[in-house]
Amino acid sequence: PSYIMEDVVNKIRTSAEQVDHPYPENLSFSCFYKYSSNEEDEDNNDVGASSSSGGTYTVSWKPKRGIFNYQYLRPCTIMSRQDDIPVKGGGRSSGGEKQSLYMVMIHNHPSPHFYSSFSEKEKIPKGIKHVVTNVPRHSIRFTDKYYSTDQHLENAFRHFIGIPEEMFPEAWMDKK
Repeated sequence: PSYIMEDVVNKIRTSAEQVDHPYPENLSFSCFYKYSSNEEDEDNNDVGASSSSGGTYTVSWKPKRGIFNYQYLRPCTIMSRQDDIPVKGGGRSSGGEKQSLYMVMIHNHPSPHFYSSFSEKEKIPKGIKHVVTNVPRHSIRFTDKYYSTDQHLENAFRHFIGIPEEMFPEAWMDKK
């Protein structure tokens, strides 16, 4: 399951590395990222986009208040990794700690439930590749692909839960 990989993997393999050493096929990646096409939005990660060309937009990841809410967990593809980058300590010494930063491609959520909950300005337009650089490891999660967890196994234990009809109010029992 994804939570086990999340605990044991510190350095994520890029798409190129996964050709020779793939992760299990039931896993995918998701990144905490807030996309907005609204240029005036002060929480917009896209302000100061570093480059755009031929339908590909590249921006640098910025930590924002509330970014780690699960509504901002979006599918992503790991494109590349930079190792041994000094950790920025917000003005304090980081004690020489190093981290890996990733370049990822952000995707719209495939689930109609999640996708429909986004406003139009939060959806990446079709035909646009949205690349985000300098994404720290703690902003990337292993996620289980749909219908790949044990509860979806054909032989998973399921048992009918019987509730006596007399437990329900009479008003509820008018439909048969």
